[in-house]
Amino acid sequence: FSLNSLQLSLVCEEEATYYQGTDVRMETKVVSKQQILRREQLELEAGSPFVARAVLAVPPNAVHSFQSAHNAVRWKLLVEGEPITCPAFVRNFPVIIYPNRNGTHTTAED
Repeated sequence: FSLNSLQLSLVCEEEATYYQGTDVRMETKVVSKQQILRREQLELEAGSPFVARAVLAVPPNAVHSFQSAHNAVRWKLLVEGEPITCPAFVRNFPVIIYPNRNGTHTTAED
């Protein structure tokens, strides 16, 4: 399986739900996208996983994950691939960022 490119990013989205007249509107905005890993011209073997190491660092001024009735801050790992012979693909994996007492952040995996 051949890929032109494969990219892994840490993404933060803000979501707001509000009323406009009698309609409920939802707006989502990407507020942070940090590239963690990028590979070009990759050859993957069938049946074998792609394994790589990278450093994932939450930006120091980032807002922690948050959910309320009308607002949310959501973090995710975003995998974007561009195969040579197939359509491009995007996969999302949610990540929960917790606030720390000293002002830094931790992830659910820490």
